[in-house]
Amino acid sequence: SLSIHKIIINRLSQQWTKWEQGTLLASDIRTWENFPKEQKAIFHEIWSLVAKETEKTVDIDLVFDVSCKALKAKLETNDKIITCLNTYCQEATDKQEYDDLVKYWHECFEIESIGLIDTPPALSNIVEFAEELNPYAASIAWKTYLDQQTAASRNNRSLERNPIERQLREELDNDTSRQEEEFSTDVIQESINNKVKMESIAILKEAKEILKQFKQILQHICERGRRIPIENILRLFPDINQAQNDLETLAPLLIKDILPLLRSITSFWKDRIRIRSICTGIMNLSSKISVDIDLSFLRSLNSIDQRVLSEQCSSIYEQYLEDFERKCSANVLTLLSFYGSSQDLFEFLDSLAADDVYNLQEAVNDWDETLVNTKTIFDFSTVKNFLDRAYASISEKQKQLNLTSLSFDRIIGCFEDILTNKEFNDLAKCLQSSALSLASIKRIHLELTDKEQSKRRRIADILQSSNIEFVRIGHHEVAFDIYITLQNHQEQQQKQTTMNEEQKIQNITFADISELRDRARLLEYSSNTQESDKNQHDVDKLRHFIQFVSVVETTLETLTNLYRAGYPLVSKFLITEKTFSCVNGNYDQLTQNNATLANLLVSWETKLLSLYEIYTDLTYFTGDQFQLIEDYIYKSLSVTDP
Repeated sequence: SLSIHKIIINRLSQQWTKWEQGTLLASDIRTWENFPKEQKAIFHEIWSLVAKETEKTVDIDLVFDVSCKALKAKLETNDKIITCLNTYCQEATDKQEYDDLVKYWHECFEIESIGLIDTPPALSNIVEFAEELNPYAASIAWKTYLDQQTAASRNNRSLERNPIERQLREELDNDTSRQEEEFSTDVIQESINNKVKMESIAILKEAKEILKQFKQILQHICERGRRIPIENILRLFPDINQAQNDLETLAPLLIKDILPLLRSITSFWKDRIRIRSICTGIMNLSSKISVDIDLSFLRSLNSIDQRVLSEQCSSIYEQYLEDFERKCSANVLTLLSFYGSSQDLFEFLDSLAADDVYNLQEAVNDWDETLVNTKTIFDFSTVKNFLDRAYASISEKQKQLNLTSLSFDRIIGCFEDILTNKEFNDLAKCLQSSALSLASIKRIHLELTDKEQSKRRRIADILQSSNIEFVRIGHHEVAFDIYITLQNHQEQQQKQTTMNEEQKIQNITFADISELRDRARLLEYSSNTQESDKNQHDVDKLRHFIQFVSVVETTLETLTNLYRAGYPLVSKFLITEKTFSCVNGNYDQLTQNNATLANLLVSWETKLLSLYEIYTDLTYFTGDQFQLIEDYIYKSLSVTDP
């Protein structure tokens, strides 16, 4: 009897022979391919011993490789058939039958030997069409053309009525072209509504014939591509955003030398809106900053339409890329694009001073605006800050080079240098936010401007014609304030008899003019950056008002000190006793009164000191102050009595 070793070797040898005859299953191939490194080493060691014992000259890996290649070839055929049926035969009457057949064939790989599995005859008929049609299945241009022609065919129209092909003929006028285009759209819709059922083979035969026509059109475009309007090329690509992918898919059908031209035209047309915004932005920028560029070229680029010859379009576009776009980073291109598409944003930013932006930042929290919040104003101020620094950098560069006009490269260099700051990393988002919220930001600024102008008018009115009176306020805590009333000039001229008719009663207190003084100081500071006769006049008026408030403030402090020092005749300087006027910026009476009170305080304090030396029990209290103390004591006693 044979030894166990010999029996095992014989059985393994028999299995080897069966595998060589093509009995491997798909599951065997997958198991072999998925062996980890250690298992594959053991596998080779075992079968190497079998080969040695049985004197086999064929390597075991070769046996599996042959079956693996056969399996892959059949699976590829399977995939081709599935792709072809799913792409072209979705509406076929026998689509389900083919799907069932494909499913059955695929199941055979798990239960039958790879060598014994043949492509079913019905599916073999599909392979020929799949090999010719599948390479272009991903092309939207081809699929759209196929749908147009299929729709025409199924509505009993000639396949020769091809709008794209006819548009390429010189004798076809534009009106006919538009009619054909409308016709093809109507035909597709009609075909969708009235589907004509066909079998898969018939559909594929029709698609194969239509593909021949499509190839002829592509060949025609390649031959005449440089001398035809770009509209004839663009009509091939219903989705311009997918045109580059279509060109890659259809490349085998195109002349190699014409591909760069087609890529250039489709790329330009896809990005034309952005390109026009960039060109317009550069021209708008040149109106603010002197830039040494050819504006006529940018205008010619912006004027390109579908009637331009393809070679001319490509040439202009490539020059634009070389001279402008490739010199800029993505952020600078975005900035230039906004210069073109949102010019009103930059005009508004240029009209604002730094203080205006600060005011917006302070005021935004008080506004009930759904489109504007603190982040929006922060983005807006970031854009303003960037532009101010960029313009300053450009101006400095002009001074360094002693040039009035800089090249485009140097202008872009200034922008790029400023963009290296981390605070401008999100400049594109800031531009987007600012452009979207511009209307709301303008509205807030307008309201702030109205308030600002109101404060300016109030300052001017006080200096122009007003009455100033000092009053005592409070009871236990006595303090002093002012009432300022503005004169109504028209009523003065009419010489009305009553106080209400002579004056526009509008009491303004010290708190009001103190706030106005703060604003006047800020306005004075911001006005110092702009030199003009008008600004100088405004600054002088603001300074005059600041001095006026200082006089009032000093007077109030002096009155308070006199009262605390027990001066008995403070009331003679208050309302009903004394009224001071300010007319055309002249408030000499008020100034003299301030000086009088200051001298009075000094003399009164000197007198008190001398009296203290004689009467050590002398107090500061005046008669009415004694009465206040007496009232307080009596009230306290009445509360504590049982």
